[in-house]
Amino acid sequence: MLPSGSAKYAAQPVGEGCCAVGFTNLLRSAQVAAKVHHQRHLTVSESVREFAPNMLNFAEEVMLLMLEDENGRFAHVPELCMRCVLGGAVLMELAMKDRIDTDLEKLVVINPKPTGDDLLDPTLKHIVESEEDRDARYWVEFSAREAD
Repeated sequence: MLPSGSAKYAAQPVGEGCCAVGFTNLLRSAQVAAKVHHQRHLTVSESVREFAPNMLNFAEEVMLLMLEDENGRFAHVPELCMRCVLGGAVLMELAMKDRIDTDLEKLVVINPKPTGDDLLDPTLKHIVESEEDRDARYWVEFSAREAD
């Protein structure tokens, strides 16, 4: 089930957003991996070993899980769902890097220092600069709206 209010974002055009550069680069990397994955008839785990000698971040893992072994293409998932999943993955990665924490009512910044990751840092910056306390749901929806 999508977060309430998410449907209103589906019809809005997506412009330059906080996650635009990172999401686009992630998608391009995943598309290159998908092409090679298909050409070489690699399994997903073989693709992971070849294209990610270091540990993948959460969003990259989600993208690789979306690859179909049979044809190397991405599974069909509605765009808004994918944006919400990747927005959640960015928040999870920030939490795993001890930059944010959350409870049922609000998401809080633990460490505002940038991670050095082009996908994570723009979102972290927006969270740090926010003047209001907001919950994780808000930030997932925000990332979904702003992703390009």
